[in-house]
Amino acid sequence: MPYVRMRNGSSLTVWWKDWSNPPDRGSGPISAYVVYYRRGRETDWEALQQTTLKLATVTGLQQDMEYEFRVAAVHRSGIVGVPSPILSVSTCGSM
Repeated sequence: MPYVRMRNGSSLTVWWKDWSNPPDRGSGPISAYVVYYRRGRETDWEALQQTTLKLATVTGLQQDMEYEFRVAAVHRSGIVGVPSPILSVSTCGSM
């Protein structure tokens, strides 16, 4: 599950731990992660570029708005695993 590392009015940084028991075992070792996010309860998820890091920053977000994040492991075979539980977090409001 992703966690909030940093947030402000226009960006959010999330991080996550290694998968100790990766979903879809049998698909090979994890080679990267993909982060999905969406605004509020919209139906469509946007995906960030795959990363080998265990953190990602999304910029250009709206102030004082709720966003949802989830992370999935990408196996060396190219199969994307089941996404993590959803993290709901809001950007900061105006000061």
